Amino acid sequence: MQRCGLAMGHQLIGLGLIWPLVVVVGVSSPASALAATPLTASCSGTVLQLSIQEQGLSAVDRFRFSLVVSGEGSTESAALQQLNQRLGELRGDLKPLLRGQLTVPAPRSHQRGGTNPNAERLFVANTTLSGEVVREHYDALIQLAGRRPGVRLQGMTALADDRDELNQERVVVKRALQRGLQEAQWIGRSIGRSRVSLQHIDRRGAIRRPLQARLADHKSMGFDPNEAPKPRVSVHLQLTYCLS
Repeated sequence: MQRCGLAMGHQLIGLGLIWPLVVVVGVSSPASALAATPLTASCSGTVLQLSIQEQGLSAVDRFRFSLVVSGEGSTESAALQQLNQRLGELRGDLKPLLRGQLTVPAPRSHQRGGTNPNAERLFVANTTLSGEVVREHYDALIQLAGRRPGVRLQGMTALADDRDELNQERVVVKRALQRGLQEAQWIGRSIGRSRVSLQHIDRRGAIRRPLQARLADHKSMGFDPNEAPKPRVSVHLQLTYCLS
């Protein structure tokens, strides 16, 4: 999709290129030499401004998961006791699958049944467990959550390798610059300008978009990490060229 606008006077052309998709690997948002720099060069010809956004997909390195664990009882103490028991068993099952440490916040409890005096008094205590597993343990984690009573898989998020995503983000930025140059050269030729020079780069940063794996459709052969949605990156560059 392409949007363009022309503002003549001192011959200023502004053109926005919206989401040209490039399927490459990459994601992250490090500090970079492409950060906004002051526009110091002068232009005796036509100033062209381009807005380019590139998107890419990265390979899945690991998954971040979130499990909800609950306990029930006729008293708050009984509910917490059951929750503690289930947490202990779940920690033991997760230990061989984990990459890194678990995060477990303090539990919360509430009474179920509302204000109905005839309803059975039932207290519920719950908390969440979050952590990371490698690709090879993707299916095992899902199956474990399905077997355990009082355990529900709240979500699985695909993550890229930190070093790989940094390197590949640079690939996305390079392609954005190449596309900008090609567009500037084409526009220059269209208006009779043979020289194109890049004067200014304003980088708006990379947006990491890890995607939730969809787990609704259970398969008899299990869940394949290759079928999980891949992490996505979006890089936005504002480029200023001089056409002369």
